[in-house]
Amino acid sequence: MPKPLLVVTLRNHWSIKNLVHTGALTLLQESFQIEVWCDAGKIEPIKSLCSKFCDEDIIWKANLEIKETFKHKFWRLLQKSLLFEHHELATEAIIQKSHRGNRNRSQNFLSGVAKWVAKSRFGDRAIQIATRNRESLISNHLVNFSEDPAVVFITNPVDFREDLVAMAANQMQTPVVTMIPSWDNLSSKGVLLSIYDRIFVWNEMMKVEVLNLYPAFECIDIDAIGVPRFDVHQNSPNGEFSREALLSGLGLSPDKATILYANTATSSFPQQIQVIKHIIEACRNGEIENSQVLVRCHPHDDVSQYEQLNEEGLVAVWPKASDAKRAFGVEAAPPVDDLIRLTAMIKASDVVVNAASTIVLDAACCDKPIISVAYDGDEKPVFYDSIVSAYDYTHQKFYLESMGGVLVKSKAELISEVNIALINPFLRTVERKQLGHFVTRGSATHQMVKLLEGYLP
Repeated sequence: MPKPLLVVTLRNHWSIKNLVHTGALTLLQESFQIEVWCDAGKIEPIKSLCSKFCDEDIIWKANLEIKETFKHKFWRLLQKSLLFEHHELATEAIIQKSHRGNRNRSQNFLSGVAKWVAKSRFGDRAIQIATRNRESLISNHLVNFSEDPAVVFITNPVDFREDLVAMAANQMQTPVVTMIPSWDNLSSKGVLLSIYDRIFVWNEMMKVEVLNLYPAFECIDIDAIGVPRFDVHQNSPNGEFSREALLSGLGLSPDKATILYANTATSSFPQQIQVIKHIIEACRNGEIENSQVLVRCHPHDDVSQYEQLNEEGLVAVWPKASDAKRAFGVEAAPPVDDLIRLTAMIKASDVVVNAASTIVLDAACCDKPIISVAYDGDEKPVFYDSIVSAYDYTHQKFYLESMGGVLVKSKAELISEVNIALINPFLRTVERKQLGHFVTRGSATHQMVKLLEGYLP
C-alpha cells in the first residue's frame, strides 16, 4: 500500500538543519512519501546531503522563481508595516532608523503612512484589507504536487516565496502546517499568511507572541515543541569532535582556556573585528591568562575579512576562506557535520562571546558562560547604528530578562567578565539552565514528527 504524501519546503539553511540534520526527515519517511520543494539550483546539493541521512526515495520539486509584481510587493510590505506599527514593535522602529534596515525612500514612505494608519481607529481593518489583497494575488494554480498530499509543511513562513506552495495546498483543502524557524522572525522578518492550520513554535512565550500579532489563530493548534536543531546539544561530542581533537585540528592548544567569539553578521556589526582584536590583545599581553580565541564566522560573513586575525597568534578562524564557498554560508547546503561541529565548538570552549546573536541560546543549552558585547570596538556610531540598539529588539527582551548572560559596554568590562567566567564558570549556571530548558522544551524533533504523523489517514 503506497504511503500518503507529505510535502515539505526546504528553502533556507535553518530549515535544512531542522529537518535533515536532526533526522526528522528520516523518521518521517517511515510513515510518508516525502516530496521536497526547494530552489532549483539547490536541489542537487540538498539531495546529496539528504542521501547521507535519508532513503533516496524522495520526490524533488523546484520552487517557481516568479518575479514578484509591484502590486503584490506593495500589499505584502504594507501588511508587514501595518502589523508591526500597530503593535509598536521595537525592532521595526529601530530598523527604520538604522543602517541594518537598508531601506529605500519608497519603503520609508510606506512605513510612515503605515504608522499613521496603524495607530488610527482603522488600524485593525487596514491590516485585514492588506492581508486579503496580498493573499488574493498569490497564483496557487502554478504549483502541481505529484499527488494529493496528506499534509503540507511550510518550514519558513516569513519567506513570501513559500506562499505559492502554501496557498496551493489551502485551495485543495489540504492541512497546512508551519513552523517559526528563529526567535526573531515574528517581530522582524515578515508576516504570516492567514491560512495555516497549525503552527510549531519554540516555547509558550512565542505562542503568546503569535496570538498577540494574529488573534485569528486562536482557533488553530499552536504547539510549543522547542527547536529541533537544538536537540544535538544533548549529546557529548567524541572522536574528531572531542575537545582535544577539535582544538588541535584548528591549530589551538587543548591546554589553554578557549574563548569562543561567535560572530553576528558583519553587515549588522562591522566593528566586531575590533572587539575580537581586543580579546586577542588581552590574551597576548596576559590580561587574560593562558587563553586563546576561536572565531566562528557567521553564515552571512565574508570569511576572507577575518583571515588577517590568523597573523595575531593565539587565534583560529573558522571556517577557512578556502572552504567557505563550498560548505558555508546561507547559499550553501550545510555540511553533514554542521550541528555536531557547532556543539563541539561550544563545549570545547570555556566562555562564549557574541553580539546580539542566537548563539546565546545554544550556549545556554550547553551551560557555557555567555558574554554579550554592547559596545562598538574603537568607534562611537550614533545609537541606531550601534550594536547597543540591537539589544532593544523585541526578541532580545526575554534573553536579557533571563539573566543567563552578561552585557559588557566597554573593552575593560569585556576583559573583566571573561576573567570572571574563566575563574568561576558556574556563575549564572542556574539562569543558563533555565534559559536553555525554556528554549528546548525536550526532544523537539520527535515531538514535531509525532504531530505531523497525526495527519496520517
